Amino acid sequence: MAGLTACVTSAYATTDVPDDLNSFAARQDNVYYWADGSTMAKTGWVNRQEMPLDKVPAQVQGAVLAAGNASFY
Repeated sequence: MAGLTACVTSAYATTDVPDDLNSFAARQDNVYYWADGSTMAKTGWVNRQEMPLDKVPAQVQGAVLAAGNASFY
């Protein structure tokens, strides 16, 4: 039991926690477009782009709200 406690304590003490956790959540990839508007290339290690709320379907908005807080409305 003492060995297990020592291992858990050691793992906890050596684990680094980032200072700014929101920087990971807000990361996006870069998208480059041709003059006609078609996608030329995407770079970055995340596959995420910011989207205006009016382009997100109402069903998706409701599903996200229900998953986060069922009594929101």
